[in-house]
Amino acid sequence: MANSVIILLDELVTVNHPDQLNRYLNSMKSHLPTDSRLLLVVTQSALPALVLHHLAGVDWPGQWLSLYRKEAFYLVDPVLRAAPHVPIVWPDLMASIPPTRDENRFFHLCARYGLTRGFSWIEERGDYRVILSVAGVEAERDRAAQDLLECLMPRLADVAVRIVSARPNLSRLSKRECHILHCMTNGLPDHETAERVGLTTRTVRDKINKIKLLYGATNRCHLMSILFGLDFPAP
Repeated sequence: MANSVIILLDELVTVNHPDQLNRYLNSMKSHLPTDSRLLLVVTQSALPALVLHHLAGVDWPGQWLSLYRKEAFYLVDPVLRAAPHVPIVWPDLMASIPPTRDENRFFHLCARYGLTRGFSWIEERGDYRVILSVAGVEAERDRAAQDLLECLMPRLADVAVRIVSARPNLSRLSKRECHILHCMTNGLPDHETAERVGLTTRTVRDKINKIKLLYGATNRCHLMSILFGLDFPAP
């Protein structure tokens, strides 16, 4: 295991972007039991005002993630409320709580996608919780896999929080408003943005003004500064 730790800690030094995190988890999977499926998420602030960031995954069912968000299962997922810094073995956790109706619905969803066996590890950084989950019967039984996460997770949590902190917080925007913002940050003029999102130019401008108001920005440049944390030194 020591060799795996050295290799994976060395690779982690170069990870600065979500795409690199995906590649890193693929590399980590090669050091875990073959049936392992991995998911890395970060939660921010406390329930129920929880913001969930999905950062990376390997072989995790995409439809499960969509339903998890749509049905707000993060409000009842017992893993998110579990203690940090120890292996969270899923069957043990599920057996330790009397499930509510919503928790039972969540457990049935997990069973449908083969996600009832495995373990998770949580690290905390201020308001952030970094959760790496490893699904698989072999992974659940493999003590070396749990020891590997114990060695890697403190550094991986630092990297994950740094990546999340660099992202703009768009949780208050609708899907269409995010699309407009995407067009604006890519330099499209308002009339081209309007064509892309299927609105009139005037409506696009109204929505941009709404976004500016929401973030307390005085103009579009100021909005970009707020969203992306730009802080240029005074001349």
